[in-house]
Amino acid sequence: MSGQFVEHGDPERFTWLRGFHDQQARPVVNAAFYCGPPWREHRAKVNAILPASDNDSEMPMPPLHPGRGIAVLPAVDPVVRPGGAGGIVVALVFAVANAHLDAFAARAEHAFAAYDGPGVHGAGMRVWLGVCRDEAVLRILSPRLAAVERELDMGGTRHDLVERVVMDPTPRSRLRWLPFNATDARDAFTA
Repeated sequence: MSGQFVEHGDPERFTWLRGFHDQQARPVVNAAFYCGPPWREHRAKVNAILPASDNDSEMPMPPLHPGRGIAVLPAVDPVVRPGGAGGIVVALVFAVANAHLDAFAARAEHAFAAYDGPGVHGAGMRVWLGVCRDEAVLRILSPRLAAVERELDMGGTRHDLVERVVMDPTPRSRLRWLPFNATDARDAFTA
């Protein structure tokens, strides 16, 4: 599990990010989980507390380049971090026609390169994920993201509007704010 989140300002909306080593591992891992004893024992209770659990949608997000996947951070230690995971995660979901994916990816990578810096770590591509330190950084980042959304739309490669989702990590989420840069995180946790 790469991360669990509630939508910023709406704790009834829940998002999970799951990671797999490759596409071949995905059905094996899913079968082991959903056919395993823990899920069989607890699924009714879990589904009952997830209001939208009957309206699941799944979106594969393979990295565009090796080494650009989402870093899997160490588990949250509730003794060391009694407040749980910190930060705010922003996801920009771009609908891009497959024929235009490579051109869009090159433009997006360039457009988002400026956002790794004080208070923000880029965490993935295809669906851009950024991890903000706090509300103050999110307020600064929001108009800049709007500008990137407009810039990336100018090429005409998207066939739908961008969806921006702002999420708060749950207390045990692995994807969260950590006070080091994204390159260090990638090197430390995806080796």
